[in-house]
Amino acid sequence: MITYRTFVKQFDGSKELVAQQNDLRNELQIFINNVVGPENILQINEQMLTQSNQFVLTAWYTLPVAETESEFDMLPEAQSADVLAQSLREKGRRDRVNIMVDEHMIRSDSS
Repeated sequence: MITYRTFVKQFDGSKELVAQQNDLRNELQIFINNVVGPENILQINEQMLTQSNQFVLTAWYTLPVAETESEFDMLPEAQSADVLAQSLREKGRRDRVNIMVDEHMIRSDSS
């Protein structure tokens, strides 16, 4: 799957323009190194929007195809999430039963 991420910086007229552009380029570099991976980058566009005093960087990159639900179900994270969901459902049922028992005892005036 191909997707993109856009970085925008509003320029401060009191600071050096190139330094501000480099700050935004550094943000993009961190994103590429930590999230995407350099091998997945397809294209990077730079634009200077002079009317709004903005510098825009757009990185186009590929992502692995999303796994099917059946493949995801076999992952340990998904299995632990299923176990957690099941235990929360069971806790909810127990809480409802306890409330019903308490209400019955109050109504029947037995304790």
